[in-house]
Amino acid sequence: KELIWGDDFTFVITPPPANTPPVADAGLPQAVLVNDTVVLNGSSSSDVDDDPLSYRWSFESLPLGSYVELDTTDPIHPSFVTDMEGRYLLRLVVNDGLVDSIPDTVEIMAGCSGDVVTVSNSTIPPGITECVATTSITTGPNVLVVPGAELRLFAPNVSLENGVTVEVGGVLSITPNP
Repeated sequence: KELIWGDDFTFVITPPPANTPPVADAGLPQAVLVNDTVVLNGSSSSDVDDDPLSYRWSFESLPLGSYVELDTTDPIHPSFVTDMEGRYLLRLVVNDGLVDSIPDTVEIMAGCSGDVVTVSNSTIPPGITECVATTSITTGPNVLVVPGAELRLFAPNVSLENGVTVEVGGVLSITPNP
């Protein structure tokens, strides 16, 4: 229809759909040995709007004295080499071009080995974590073995003086190793 001055007409303006924030998924916990290469997996991160994602990984905590660096050549599967025994906690935030996700974290436990080993301030992730010492193993405070996890301690002397909490479904095994 041709519009003539004085005619009534209506404009309909449809706003673009609201953006839904993406969801970060930093992958599953891993138990590895010292000097192992750890490959992280952010591939299960998602965006319901099907917007392309960018990935931002960072270390939230490291074992005391660790100086590892994250190789983000592949931002979905970055990697690093553990340089010390202990807990490495990594954080992933994804962005859909408009907004950041809520952060997600993943814990990497580097295995125990040496003359004298202390296990402390650690949540043992699902899977098997072995600690082997030629002299002794001592547990420090705040050691938690979660369901599906097994902490195996091998040493001539094992001291649980500071305790270990083993949740239902978790396993703690001690093998005297002469």
